[in-house]
Amino acid sequence: LNRAMTSTGFQWLSVPDTKRLYFYKFAEEGRQALLHPIIYEFDAEGVHLKRLIKSESGNWSGFRKIGLAKAEIIDLSRTGTGDISRFKQLDLVEGASTESFKPMFNKPSELSSRDLSAYIKTLKNIKPNEITPLDVALYRRSADAATPIILSIIGIPFGVLFGRRTAFWALGAAISIGLLLWASASGFQQLGNYGILPPALAAWATPLIFITLGLALFSRART
Repeated sequence: LNRAMTSTGFQWLSVPDTKRLYFYKFAEEGRQALLHPIIYEFDAEGVHLKRLIKSESGNWSGFRKIGLAKAEIIDLSRTGTGDISRFKQLDLVEGASTESFKPMFNKPSELSSRDLSAYIKTLKNIKPNEITPLDVALYRRSADAATPIILSIIGIPFGVLFGRRTAFWALGAAISIGLLLWASASGFQQLGNYGILPPALAAWATPLIFITLGLALFSRART
């Protein structure tokens, strides 16, 4: 199955087994349904459009059976002449399961920053309650860019502090700082994901804390 989502919240779903291409919006409030579905049905070779089916809504009326309300079929086959047939209720047997029609949510790691931003805007029209983790992930990308600066600011005073000691202490300090940085970033991200902190603050809390700590150590370091 191949799927894609438009910026307006509509989806494309290709079902190779039945040679159908669906265009619809998925509604999950109450009973799951397809809103204003348009179905492009191709011939056995999957090359020529055989018929076009339009409907006001579609509901699952049985096991892998979609009931289309107020359906309209336009015959586009070679033998057809563009005849239009209308049905109050049309049952369509479909091999794809209900889960296949649900909105496709990508992982933030699969998208570029620009695509992730556009994806968040699209998702606001579909599931606004589920965009918070995506917002946090987007802010984290810019916040993570400050990591080299943080390590430099903290590393210089620690280098002065451990410069005359063994390499073991310096290595231990570096590992500890790295673990603290990772744990802090993960912890604040979870607070943002659960809505306890605003996404921007959840992403930037760790860089701000460690930059402040690094500047304090830097000012105390003896040169």
